[in-house]
Amino acid sequence: MSKIVPPTKKYLDSLVDPFLTNQPEGLAFVIGYVGPTFHDIYFKGNLANQFGKKIALGKDTYFELASVSKTFTATLSAVLGAQYQGGTTPAWLTQTIEKYLTIGSQFNSIPLSTLLSYSSGLPADNDTVTDLPQEIPVPYSPAGMLGYLSMTPLVPKAPNSAYRYSNLGFSIMAQIAPLFDRSSQLPDFGTLMSERVLDPLGMKDTFFFEDLSIDEFALGYTYSTSPQTAVGPGWPELPAYNGAGGVVSTPNDMLTWLRYNMGLINTKKTESLTALLPLLQSPATPVLAFDEYQLGLSWFLSPSSTDFPVGAVWKDGEITGTNTFIEFLPWVTPPSLPDSSSSPTPSQAGVFVMTNCDSLLLDDNEVVATIANDVLITMQGMTPPADKSRYPRVFGR
Repeated sequence: MSKIVPPTKKYLDSLVDPFLTNQPEGLAFVIGYVGPTFHDIYFKGNLANQFGKKIALGKDTYFELASVSKTFTATLSAVLGAQYQGGTTPAWLTQTIEKYLTIGSQFNSIPLSTLLSYSSGLPADNDTVTDLPQEIPVPYSPAGMLGYLSMTPLVPKAPNSAYRYSNLGFSIMAQIAPLFDRSSQLPDFGTLMSERVLDPLGMKDTFFFEDLSIDEFALGYTYSTSPQTAVGPGWPELPAYNGAGGVVSTPNDMLTWLRYNMGLINTKKTESLTALLPLLQSPATPVLAFDEYQLGLSWFLSPSSTDFPVGAVWKDGEITGTNTFIEFLPWVTPPSLPDSSSSPTPSQAGVFVMTNCDSLLLDDNEVVATIANDVLITMQGMTPPADKSRYPRVFGR
């Protein structure tokens, strides 16, 4: 591999300026990037809350992560599984829903690993949404979601038979993970996330949406309308769907999250977390997404191609008024391989992109995904292709 180099400010300006020209006040982009010996965050644009008060754009600015939240849910599940359901082969991966929840019997046989690898057979949210009550309560609580699953006639497809991007799967897993320890009453999902994942990593400004101080949160925009319109933050399915899309974070904490997943953070406090990365970033199901992408626990694993000689590990997130993409070069040794006990070299390059808008597209792909891929390729000393069709495509919200 060529020497990894940081992107220049001029280059990053060239990527975001076309989307900031003639756009409404209050639109911004954040790009974080990491190499073997460097890391930094780039900012461009400006933000304001829904009453027009300017909000500082910087390392401590709040952004909704949307479906990038799924990477947090998978990590906490692995942490609790290793502690309470451990073993050479993590037992919790093959356990089924019925071991922990009493809901509709049609869901009993779904393995927990499939809830986190988009292969559970539950409905696909990037198709026709059929996993919500006809008259959805507001707010939609975890108890309400489990009650719905106890009465719905919804019948899932066979697990491990096809790729289906299911927010419901991650939301169910967020309710199961705290039940891994039957000998004592574990705290709720949010408390466990703070205690077992965020605090050890020093991510003090990452939390769930219902804890948000709205005066500090920027107004978002949607480009699903023409012209673009301002939209409120949040998601009607929260907090029931916190495990699928409820995390709010800052660029500074996202840089930490990127570096952790690249294997670059390994202190005494985080060594047990780092040990789980090969499990999270290895294929977790024989199912492929669109006959091309392998599926880890929450992560998409892109194969090598002309533009990505060593592939990529990535996850996107989009709900109304926000869009995030995180991506890095693969580095882990799958746990199933004989040399999996060795210490692999951490990922050599990674990037994340955040913005306070959704449905802003370039070549039929989310702009944040295209920017992230351009930056990752540039960091490897290559020239991004004019044709972006080979870039990882985004499939869910």
